[in-house]
Amino acid sequence: MRQLFISVFAVLLSLSVSARINTQDFEQEYRERFECRMKKSHTLGLSFALVSKDSVIVQYNLGYSDEELTEQVTSRTLFGLGSVTKVLTGAAVMQLQGQGLIELDSSLQKYLPNFEIKGDHRDEVTVRRVMTHHAGLPSDIVKGMFTQYPEPYERTLGYINDEYLAMRPGQVRAYSNPGYTLLGHMIKSVSGISYPTYLNDSVLLKLGINESGFNLRERASATFDNKGKSQQEALLRDIPAGSLYSNMQDMVLFLQAYLNQDEDLFSKEAYRQIFEEQHKGLPLNFDDHYALGWAIAHEEYAGKVYTHTGAMMYFNSAIAGGRIGRRSPDQLFRRGAILSTHDVGVERPSPPIRTTDSTRSNDRIISE
Repeated sequence: MRQLFISVFAVLLSLSVSARINTQDFEQEYRERFECRMKKSHTLGLSFALVSKDSVIVQYNLGYSDEELTEQVTSRTLFGLGSVTKVLTGAAVMQLQGQGLIELDSSLQKYLPNFEIKGDHRDEVTVRRVMTHHAGLPSDIVKGMFTQYPEPYERTLGYINDEYLAMRPGQVRAYSNPGYTLLGHMIKSVSGISYPTYLNDSVLLKLGINESGFNLRERASATFDNKGKSQQEALLRDIPAGSLYSNMQDMVLFLQAYLNQDEDLFSKEAYRQIFEEQHKGLPLNFDDHYALGWAIAHEEYAGKVYTHTGAMMYFNSAIAGGRIGRRSPDQLFRRGAILSTHDVGVERPSPPIRTTDSTRSNDRIISE
């Protein structure tokens, strides 16, 4: 499903600089593609939006959100974002950098004096390297990561200190969930405010996002195991790395803040820094490319597409943004997209097409 999302976004992005396009035709075509993929992958509910700076170009809300399969997904249905949470954690870090409280190339230990992972190069673990997964940190601390009664995320620091660096920082990209949990701990350390409260008050509410939050499984879409039995999503200890729940209504606001380079969040220079490619020429990156908290894909006809995906036990999500063409060179994104799903491993009734929340207009065009 995530591969379909990236390909659909790349196609729609490339079309956005071509001739006038009838939005309704494309909405119908790609809704059918999503429904086909939902059936093949046993995806029970899906929410997708393609947005510009000031509007929602195309939006789909397909399938069901409750155990009885009677309530249809809407733009206010909550889904677990998984690792897409890291994009928002990164936004909080950049905000604190703009306030002079954090320097990206300073050692993490400067802001977390109790960070004492074993190894000879601990001082080379910088904030920037943690954000880009080049810090040599372990990929996960599995003990207590998913549970019905999670420990506070701050406990991760103690577990990390019992581990060794997996490799010398700055040599290779190795994805690390605990790394972003440490960033959440750092946010608390430098701001004096707990990570969840800081993100809610200083990032989400500033953008008008008021229905999102952490570990909101009781309010979220229903989830099912691979036998089709209703199951609750497990709660996550490492909330800065992957436990934000949100809906399409809120995530559209977040994407549009980036599209407009909203300075209520941070400066235009910070937006530029976020999407500047990091660690260029590092041999062990191979052909992969990374920004601060985002991966960079190079799509034919669409140019650079910045992405992040997320997966929980039953939820999947993806976010993307991109700009092509030489117009508006200062604009980082021309389009953004977000996808959220909840899956089930067995066949269930096919979800109906929902049109009430979709963008439908013969007069709309994908152009500027």
